[in-house]
Amino acid sequence: MASTVPAKVKNLHQTSKTCLTGISSQNPILFKERFVHYASPSSGKKHDSFETPAVPSKRIFTSLSSESPLPTPGQCAVHLELLEVFYALRSRIISSTDLDSTFGVEIHNRTVYRRQYDSKTRKYVHKPTKLRDSTWDGRRKLKWTWYLELAAGRFLAWAVFINNAMSTRVPEGPGTTDPTLPYLPPLDVLMMWHAYLLNPSAFEKYCKENSLDWLARAPFPWPEIHAAINSKDSSYTVPDKSQLWLKDNVKLETDLFQYLCDSGRTSNPVAFLLDKGGRAKDMPNITSLSSLKGLPPRDQSFVEIMQQASTRRKQLWILVDNVERQASFVAKMHSQLWLRSPAFEGTLRRTLERYGHFLELFALHPKQMLVPTLDIDLAWHTHQLAAAGYRRSITERCGRFIDHDDKLPKSSLTKGMDRTAELFRVHTGRDYSVCQCWDCEAIASALESCIEDDRLDSADVHHLTEQVAGDVQYYRASCIPSTSGDPKTRANGVIMSDTSKPEETPAAAPEREPDTDIAASEEEEITAMKRRVAEMEEEAKKLREMQATLEQQSADLAEDKESVDARSIFVGNVDYSASPEEIQAHFQSCGSINRVTILLDKFTGQPKGYAYVEFTEPSLVAQALVLNESVFKGRNIKVTPKRTNVPGMSRGRGRGGFRGGRGGFGRGGFPRGGYRGGYRGRARGFTPY
Repeated sequence: MASTVPAKVKNLHQTSKTCLTGISSQNPILFKERFVHYASPSSGKKHDSFETPAVPSKRIFTSLSSESPLPTPGQCAVHLELLEVFYALRSRIISSTDLDSTFGVEIHNRTVYRRQYDSKTRKYVHKPTKLRDSTWDGRRKLKWTWYLELAAGRFLAWAVFINNAMSTRVPEGPGTTDPTLPYLPPLDVLMMWHAYLLNPSAFEKYCKENSLDWLARAPFPWPEIHAAINSKDSSYTVPDKSQLWLKDNVKLETDLFQYLCDSGRTSNPVAFLLDKGGRAKDMPNITSLSSLKGLPPRDQSFVEIMQQASTRRKQLWILVDNVERQASFVAKMHSQLWLRSPAFEGTLRRTLERYGHFLELFALHPKQMLVPTLDIDLAWHTHQLAAAGYRRSITERCGRFIDHDDKLPKSSLTKGMDRTAELFRVHTGRDYSVCQCWDCEAIASALESCIEDDRLDSADVHHLTEQVAGDVQYYRASCIPSTSGDPKTRANGVIMSDTSKPEETPAAAPEREPDTDIAASEEEEITAMKRRVAEMEEEAKKLREMQATLEQQSADLAEDKESVDARSIFVGNVDYSASPEEIQAHFQSCGSINRVTILLDKFTGQPKGYAYVEFTEPSLVAQALVLNESVFKGRNIKVTPKRTNVPGMSRGRGRGGFRGGRGGFGRGGFPRGGYRGGYRGRARGFTPY
């Protein structure tokens, strides 16, 4: 399924989603009764009641405290939950009108006077016209950076206190295990810590310079974070025990977002520091403000922390930059919707298997830069959050420490991705970049289930396809935003189960009497929709057949070319006036010849000075090599066996090797110019995900 043409697969998925959304918006009740009941997970049977799936399943989170050196599916699942929380936080901050007030972000509409013709007075007049503030959206997004600056200052304070707290709880000495985090941090501090851990070398250096030995070894508290996240609305709540410790010891507000919103609603003196930029632009005033009488204790603590952070501007920007670089990855994880996929558990299992092969490539190719795909990057990030455990595990598996550099330029990532794909295919025999949409992942999970149950040979392919289609269709339909229900219990149309609490069996919806007033047009609409879905399935089937045919033809052509090259020789230093007949006569004594090819310059049409001679049998090549350095038309010719071009390098346009470099693919590679040009790639570049 992953080898299907990507553009066509994307079109099919988008068309399917459009059809479902259109029908749901026009007739939501009919949609639930007639279409969503088409199938439910793992059944393929119609249901009498509409049950929205609760995702993700609780059983995925049973391996959070595993001592495995590699990440587990449960840890990856919690990581995805946490990334959803980060995504929701950024969205709330950018769209918050309260923060607009706190940071002094205001709309600046302009009024201009434009010359217009007035039909009543029959002359031109200047009328006022209001112009929309085109900078409004951009300035609102700056609130995220200002929020991160404040969060970075809070992280610096928290790191010192949490390190001291861990040092009093874990005995020192040889054989000491990694410490555990006794208290969860606030969400903004957790986000800073998360991003810093994804730069292992930089985090270790920071901890060493600031004597944070215990924090440097503390792994990510997956069970505690999972318990603090509410998957229904992607919210994060600090436990009561941690809240008390933060307020009594670190003097930190447990929710920075709420504190900033409250400051903007009142005449709080702190709001003056945050106005117009949120960067405490009048930093010298912090000292004077902290000495004002009557300042509330919570504000006094906030000012003191910001005052300490103001002396470490360089470190603050490093922390902010770490989080900013992760924004793209967080957005991509959000768009994948793996958390709501019917094959979520199988997707994580296959991701970790691919990550294991990725680490094997590091051990086999120590000098090669390897670039991960999106799913492998998720597993790699989860692994790095183990802190000191990541260093031990990666050193044991790869023979050296592998740092994670997320500051590489796009050009380096492009070349590294291509090379990694080649090495991965050679090492595993599988494609590196694969389609991981719901449909493809559901099919993969269904086939794996058949293999595990030893029923692959006896499985009914048609029934299996219908069952998978029903599962995906059911989950996809459930993702359509509902027109009713409590919005607090829904996220993007899916009931997100609070997996930190025991699961409850959802009550079935009350049975409804058949609606006798449904118009015939609605019935026709449903029939037309089903017909369109069938047409899309038929088109997908044809695409798969075409792809299989093309792959077979490509394989046949590759085999035929290799056999031709095996019985051919390369003849160099050929006189420019030589003809194919003269070359054939020169090698006639070696055996029967099929063809003689003299290569011509594609611009001038003149011979290039070398040729290829194809014999009828590969054994005749050895006899032809005897004529190496023989004299032909007054020149000593060079005779060598013809080599087979590396796949992917023998087509394209332009000259030179990969991307038009000197001498082609590495030193001593293809000669400049090559045979009918080398491969230069596409000018638009490549995105590794």
